[in-house]
Amino acid sequence: MEQWKILALGMLRLGLNTDYDRVHELANHHDNIRQMLGHGGWEDKTTYSRQTIKGNLCLFTPEILDEINQWAGSIPESWNPWFRTLCRPGCVREKHPPAGDCRA
Repeated sequence: MEQWKILALGMLRLGLNTDYDRVHELANHHDNIRQMLGHGGWEDKTTYSRQTIKGNLCLFTPEILDEINQWAGSIPESWNPWFRTLCRPGCVREKHPPAGDCRA
């Protein structure tokens, strides 16, 4: 799975505070999320197995998200003020499931 897809699906899981079954359903059946993952319209039959999602997303821990937030928080506002407001440090810290919880 490409890094962008891991990041996007990982953000969904942590931001929605949900399990792998819900992420699996969203990745395979939600048109807007599929577009965000780089898939075309109805003719694109790409699907993700639950095990592929789980295996990749359990590597996307809250600590990694915090590192991304720290990096994004250090970007000068003059570079991209919109990006800076989206990714401020600690913006989703209280909502996500426990780190390393790959059993769910």
